[in-house]
Formats: sequence, structure tokens, C-alpha cells
Amino acid sequence: MVLLGGGGVVALIYALDDKPSTTVVAHPEATKIPTEPATEPAPEETTPEPSPEESTTPAEEPSETPSTTTQGKPLTVEEFGADWNFRLGETAFQAERVGGWRHDTCGPLDGKNKPLSKNDCDHGVLMAYSGYGGKIKANVVLLAFPDEEQAKAALKGIAVDSNTTIRWRMDLLHKDFAYGKIRYNSTGRYVVATVVTGAQAEKTRAERFHRYLQTDFEGVFVFRG
Repeated sequence: MVLLGGGGVVALIYALDDKPSTTVVAHPEATKIPTEPATEPAPEETTPEPSPEESTTPAEEPSETPSTTTQGKPLTVEEFGADWNFRLGETAFQAERVGGWRHDTCGPLDGKNKPLSKNDCDHGVLMAYSGYGGKIKANVVLLAFPDEEQAKAALKGIAVDSNTTIRWRMDLLHKDFAYGKIRYNSTGRYVVATVVTGAQAEKTRAERFHRYLQTDFEGVFVFRG
């Protein structure tokens, strides 16, 4: 998407080192799955070897960096491109954006216990993606807060039960899945939350897809004011 230059690589490593929290996603129709521990081992900073199925087609390079085009502006769907095309070294992932919604308030994205409105969330974006023949699906939620402290406070509220504290587009995820997790973290005054589900045939790739999806979007906000 955007992390293609030297500064982008630094941003990706920064995000990976920040150990975003994870929890297992449960569909409304499914029995609730217990939350996993919030921490996980820091991944190596070396570029993972691509699996045979992963594409190595370079992503399109943006004409301008986020720092020059979006500094201080409200979030929009359009600024993140039509699809998610990620490449770092030999690792590449692609997914088509199948839906995008920009909300002037965070109300439509606020779930149980209202952690967003309680912390003065200003506005938000939800984007849905589908890749690898629909075998991997994702929601990306981006939330803007007045300051870093309120973003961190909202993150704690989300962590109580990230299945329900954010209103996901579950209709654009798999009802039955072999891989299903939610990741969330804050960067500055923004919160990035992602949910990915994967069919059995793409279970392994779905986990790696998810890790890079989350860290790529987090990296955007290292530069964005």
C-alpha cells in the first residue's frame, strides 16, 4: 500500500516491534472463543521467505507520501487506494477492496460499552477486503481521536471484548473459518483494528496476511498527523 520506501520499512519494523494485541474472532452465530493472551513474541525483523503461492508482483508506488498529502486532514477511504497491494522485499500480499465507509462520527462503529464515544472518537473509516479467490477476508477499522491519550484509553475499552466493542461488517467475513483473529493497536491519536478470517486452504497464509495488514496500516499513522 504505502510502505515502499526507506521510511516505510522503518515504519513497518516500528509497528511489528509494538506487538499489537490479538484476540480470536467469534461470529455472532458461533460459540464465543476465549480471548488469547494480548502479547506475542516479537517477529524477526528479517523479511520472511514467501510461500510458493504468494505473489511477487510489486505494488503500485504512491505518487506522494502520506506525510505530504494527508497531514492533519480527516480520514477518507480514497487515501488508502482501491485495493491493498503490499510488498516488502520478497513478501507480497494483495486483496481487493470490496467495500468502504467513511463516518463523520464514530457512532456507527461503536459497539458494546461504547469505548469510542466515551473517549471522544471524532470519526472513523471501515474498509472490507477479499483476497485469494475469497479465501481470505478482512475488515480494517481506522479511528481518529483528539489526542494520543484518548486513543490509548479507547484501546483499553476495545480490548475488553474486541468481538463486540467494535461493530464489524461480519457479513463481509467468513461465517465458517479455519483462521479468525482480531488485532488492534494505537499509533499517535489513531487506533487501527483489523479482523481477518481465512478458509482452511489459506489458514497459514491468512495469519501472515493479517500480521502484515495490521502493521502496514499502523505504519501509515507513524507519519500522519
